[in-house]
Amino acid sequence: MEDKNNSRNIYYINSPSDYDRYNILEKELKKEGRLEDLNNIINLMSPPKDIRNICQNKYGKKGKIAIIGAGEAGLAAAFELKKIGCDITIFEASKRIGGRVYTYYFDRLNNYYGDFGEISIPVSHYTAWHYINTFNLKTKAFINSSQYYYLRNVGTYNKERQVLKNIYPKYNLTKADKIKLKDEEYINICNKYLKKLTSEEKKELIDIKKNYSKKIIALDKLSYKKAYEEYGFSEEAINMIGYINGSKEFFNESLIEVLQKQYTLDFNTNYTIEGGMIKLPLALYEAITEKDLKAYKDIKKKDLGNVNIKLGNSVEGIYNTNDKDKVMVKHVDLESKIESIEEFDYLISTIPFPNLKRIDISDSFSNEKLRAIEEISFKNSQKVYLYVKERFWEMGGKSKRIIGGKTITDLPLYSIYYPSDHIEYEDKSGEVIKLNGNPKESGILLASYSTGDKAKDFSFIDDEIKIKDTIKYIEKIHNLPKGYLDSILLDYKSLVWSDIQYIWGFSTLFKPEDKILYSYISRCPEMNNKVFFAGDNVSNKHGTQQGALQSGMIAANDIAKEIANKYSF
Repeated sequence: MEDKNNSRNIYYINSPSDYDRYNILEKELKKEGRLEDLNNIINLMSPPKDIRNICQNKYGKKGKIAIIGAGEAGLAAAFELKKIGCDITIFEASKRIGGRVYTYYFDRLNNYYGDFGEISIPVSHYTAWHYINTFNLKTKAFINSSQYYYLRNVGTYNKERQVLKNIYPKYNLTKADKIKLKDEEYINICNKYLKKLTSEEKKELIDIKKNYSKKIIALDKLSYKKAYEEYGFSEEAINMIGYINGSKEFFNESLIEVLQKQYTLDFNTNYTIEGGMIKLPLALYEAITEKDLKAYKDIKKKDLGNVNIKLGNSVEGIYNTNDKDKVMVKHVDLESKIESIEEFDYLISTIPFPNLKRIDISDSFSNEKLRAIEEISFKNSQKVYLYVKERFWEMGGKSKRIIGGKTITDLPLYSIYYPSDHIEYEDKSGEVIKLNGNPKESGILLASYSTGDKAKDFSFIDDEIKIKDTIKYIEKIHNLPKGYLDSILLDYKSLVWSDIQYIWGFSTLFKPEDKILYSYISRCPEMNNKVFFAGDNVSNKHGTQQGALQSGMIAANDIAKEIANKYSF
């Protein structure tokens, strides 16, 4: 852990140290009355054991490994296996690395950009921060809280009196609803459920294991919406609460999917990587291809393994050899159409299950695994970014301007995120912010962001219509003159992840009972411990860099154990 520096504000300082992040997490858990979860969260979210303590280099050099997918899970697995000397081949069907991490740059100097994957990293995501530290990446504050609501044609700032006065009357709330809504915990009902669990039971929200406790099994039968119904809320109240707490997109998913996010405070203090999230997978790529070996500074170059990345190569089949001692991989160069078959000692599949379904595996994988691949859902996500000449959201008086954070709306946009780069803090708590920048500067507005069920509203619309609608809705929400946005619009970019070939979605979101039925079997190896799995579908943190990176490290360690067991006796 780094040296502490008491003179610095621990909230939203740029590039926080390990000590800073520990203090932030500790303070936030204390505020929620569950400080006892601190060490468990850190242990669950930290990187696994160093791979060099599992397998010696002299054994690792005997391992020939195939990795399917050059997203963060595949790159992390390769980065770790390279440390013990393995010979690694990465097959990537697309022509780029990064998978669901994708940064789009609007200018040639890369000053203005939008991230189409995960847009922020919580302080509790220790494995993601491990790699951020490894590659010396700079981070900056990202305000994740709701600043404004536009619901049922009424706009209001996120202040209790304004919400009560302007939003509540728009919904047909019952007397029972109104009484319960006086208790703030009902708005975020997750805290009520967390308080019913012991420390060990809360760990199971993150853990992937064969058997779960009775309370976790019972909770996994509930959808997030059903959790509110259990407390007697009306449909109108539930609908309103979904927007107020910004979780409407999760209502049909498993309650545990949301509980585990609340457990590790994913919605609290967040950061983003300066220059774009793509900086992390690019750093991994440069390390494994030996363009930058600083991350391997304590390993001799001759001891490092070789990594060959085959872009534009689609894996079409995974088979056992006749003696079942190796794995055969059939792949096609998508440009030349040449088909090849190669043998490997081990394989890691990191690709989304929708892609894995199209690979010939039916005679190679167990029925349990095939059922998990079939049943686990991979949800869509869409975003629209606007590059504008001036930041209209930062204009006006102190009580009117929006600096960072988001707007939640029941319009098809669903949510709008405002950049946090003009933030300054007015007090030592770091919780009161003020404008530090010129609103007349150009900026990037995440004008629409939705995932899961809410992404349906904006996913199947032609780009031209979508941008026109986005502009129309933004002008309506912010009470701007018609045509104003067209006059300041420099550029735009939209993306729907279901349209991206070989990914066809953005994030796993468990349905009720999926965790109990499929989380363990999804991660289990196949083909006599020759084929391992990593990536979003088998991670314990869906839709995050944390989940991808940690699952890649775990799969690499599992292979290291197999190699060590094979050659060390």
